[in-house]
Amino acid sequence: MRLDIRDVILVLGKTGYGKTWWTRLFTHSAKRLFVYDPLLKYDSVHFFANSSYLLETLEPEIEEFRIGISDPSEISVLGNVSFVKGNNILVLEELSTIFSRGQVTPQWAKRLIFLGRHRACSIIAIAQRPYSIPIDLRSQANRVISFAQMEGDDLSWLHDIYGNECIKKLPFLPPFTCIDYDGQEVCQYSIKTGIKSVFHVELESRPSNLFRFSEEKNLCLNP
Repeated sequence: MRLDIRDVILVLGKTGYGKTWWTRLFTHSAKRLFVYDPLLKYDSVHFFANSSYLLETLEPEIEEFRIGISDPSEISVLGNVSFVKGNNILVLEELSTIFSRGQVTPQWAKRLIFLGRHRACSIIAIAQRPYSIPIDLRSQANRVISFAQMEGDDLSWLHDIYGNECIKKLPFLPPFTCIDYDGQEVCQYSIKTGIKSVFHVELESRPSNLFRFSEEKNLCLNP
């Protein structure tokens, strides 16, 4: 277990523009993966109806797993298991179904956010808007990916991360194109080539025929 390495990644943007595809691509080869997804969109992930089945299946000697839940009432169990198991990625889809704006961060999440580095627990938090993400989680992010954003409050928060030039582009990004700050530099790219290569799926920009753009950088990510 590499206890000195972990990521807290935020994936943001309008619905249908590529947040889940980006995350699926990033985690497609992850060997130790937990997923909360109310829409059950992740391939090669065994989703359990409730946490008791999950706990029965995840024996201590199991080294590789890709498992998840879709019920938000079970999220605390998944978060606690992620922390205890260690050396894994926890994907939290549709954060608005877990946290309310202004809500005090629950204890299971606080432990992962502030102590997860010691257990090599990485977090990928996915939301349409930055303010759907608790401030405790936003404050620890070391990577921020955003697809198209329109709201002034969201653009204002992202301005300090991306800078003037990228913020001007953000409302006009076509589907499946994102701006990515990896802790050192900011870049813009399309995920379409990566998705086609890994999942053999041709992503169609929406609305069709309204956008024309070149791919500035191929996505090549390894968890």
